[in-house]
Amino acid sequence: MRIKLEGITQKGKNRVKEHGQWWGMLDWFHPTDSIAFAIESVMTGDRRWITNDFKIIEKVGVECSKTINQ
Repeated sequence: MRIKLEGITQKGKNRVKEHGQWWGMLDWFHPTDSIAFAIESVMTGDRRWITNDFKIIEKVGVECSKTINQ
């Protein structure tokens, strides 16, 4: 799934300016926070945990992971 972010704090606004508004959700599990999720910038490939520095303003699509049999 892709999400469009808006920065709330100055830190969040800087991240959106540097890495773009569109991010993809990753299948990473946070070691201490079960509801936290990781995101990856579509524009730069930067990866980070989503924090309260951002607000999700749009969600688009659902991506399925593929298993390749070898």
